[in-house]
Amino acid sequence: MGEQALVDFSKFTWHVGSTDATTCLIVVAVCHVTMKAWTAHYNSELAKRDTSIIDMLPDHMQRPDVWLVGSFCEPTGESKATLAGVLLQLQDSQLPFRVRLACVDAANTAAAGGPRALHLTMGCVSGGATESANASPAGFVDRGPELPRRFAHDHLDAGSSSGSAGGRLRNIVDTATARLRIPGLRCRRLSPLYIQYYAAQLELPDAVFLQKSSTSPKYEPLNFVQDVKEAYRYIVSQAEAKVTHVADACFEWVDEAATAAGAGEDGEGHALGGWRPVV
Repeated sequence: MGEQALVDFSKFTWHVGSTDATTCLIVVAVCHVTMKAWTAHYNSELAKRDTSIIDMLPDHMQRPDVWLVGSFCEPTGESKATLAGVLLQLQDSQLPFRVRLACVDAANTAAAGGPRALHLTMGCVSGGATESANASPAGFVDRGPELPRRFAHDHLDAGSSSGSAGGRLRNIVDTATARLRIPGLRCRRLSPLYIQYYAAQLELPDAVFLQKSSTSPKYEPLNFVQDVKEAYRYIVSQAEAKVTHVADACFEWVDEAATAAGAGEDGEGHALGGWRPVV
């Protein structure tokens, strides 16, 4: 959550999207004129404060298609606020968006009350043919490197709003080089009380931690608790080590190297690639 990526699929095939959206909202926009694809993962605060749809996308797209997944019907109001904020931006943008999928609100709420879909993955085949963009409700086998740091970013970065909401989406792809770029951060100085708080949360049983940490604890994916606890461990470790600055980290996708390292295969027997650090 809180990340965005703009990619160029004129030369490289990309899979864009995000995972684990319950009250959050995943947005994917694809333009076959400019051969650019963009994705973002919003919560209500980002939907209200970040203006990438209005201010950034018109510089890179002309007639984009858009897919929306997330923000199911639930009582807290978080889903409705997130969805409303994004829809207002789509409406106010100068771009003529064509909505291809809106698995949101009631359309994304199962009879039992939970979300029908948590993930959205879009395959954009290099070359840019209209039929090359294929949406899937599957997640990613590889969610990318530096996950604890990425989940901890808004808690720890001195340039972010306090707390996990933040205010701006973080770009995690260098569009020109097709590299993954995890933004660096200036570590805020945490008081001992904050460090004690995070440490105490880590001692909680998983079931209690889930109830305290989620806006929709009944419907979170199995990896939710582990993801958030790893982020808290990262925060505590950085604070205890008195780290003041964490540099950008860049990675490039390499099939051969990852396969040789034992990345394995997907369900169809194809070798999986992996992200290699760029020094």
